[in-house]
Parts: sequence; C-alpha cells; structure tokens
Amino acid sequence: VELEFVEKFEKIVTLEDIKACAELQNIALIKQSRLSVMPISESEFNVIINLSKNNL
Repeated sequence: VELEFVEKFEKIVTLEDIKACAELQNIALIKQSRLSVMPISESEFNVIINLSKNNL
C-alpha cells in the first residue's frame, strides 16, 4: 500500500459521521470488521471528502 499526504481535512470525519451518512451505508468499514487499511470506491472517497468539508 502506498499513501501520500495531499491535504489536511477541515473537520475530522468520525465513524459516527460515516454511519450516519446514507451514501456510505455499504462501505466496508461498516459492513466488515475494522481494518487499518481498506479499499473504498471513488464515490465513497468523494463523500468522505465532502463530510470533512461539512458539505453534506
């Protein structure tokens, strides 16, 4: 796994935020056991970015 810092989130996105978001109800973080690194789709990524900017 290769990671690269791009930008700091304006707001921390908590597990509670993710669970409360209708668009993320099928994300592996909720459906499977907690992994430190897991794949997410581009649309899930964009929703999380929007959550960090308080846009949802």
